[in-house]
Amino acid sequence: MSLFTVRLSFYAAFITGLLNNIGTHVDPIILIQKIREGLEIPGLRNSLVQILHDYYLQVSVDILHCISCDALKWCEHVHLK
Repeated sequence: MSLFTVRLSFYAAFITGLLNNIGTHVDPIILIQKIREGLEIPGLRNSLVQILHDYYLQVSVDILHCISCDALKWCEHVHLK
């Protein structure tokens, strides 16, 4: 195994680790765009599914927060009348 192959394997494993732990802290599109074309990333599909799941969960939490804030404002408004 050549040094080049070892470095590519390490790089691919490093990218997999980043994708698995990126959460909503960093825009994953930026990371994905930096992946060299043709580089095989182990577990890429699972990592992308997890990113989409995390994003959906964050959006759901944000929506519920907005709804609860609006409901509280409405309750306060109705109660004050």
